[in-house]
Amino acid sequence: MELLVCFIDESGNEDIFTMACAMSTDKKWLRLDKEWKKVLAEYNVPYLHMNELLPRQKGPYTGWPSTRRDAFMRNLVWVFKTYVTAWC
Repeated sequence: MELLVCFIDESGNEDIFTMACAMSTDKKWLRLDKEWKKVLAEYNVPYLHMNELLPRQKGPYTGWPSTRRDAFMRNLVWVFKTYVTAWC
């Protein structure tokens, strides 16, 4: 039986609060980290912050066309779905 490692993140403001959880094995988390960093490097960005990516008006995503944004997200979603065992 493998032990699952859980990462929990929260976000929100004075009106809305959200929380998410992702679980996977140690080995899969290490692989996810490596693949995630490859995608970031391919798009020449240091991180993913949706509050900067969606408006594309600040941070490293400034001026990105929708096609670039969508391809970036497809790649990151593929990495997440491939290496995360369960999420909620």
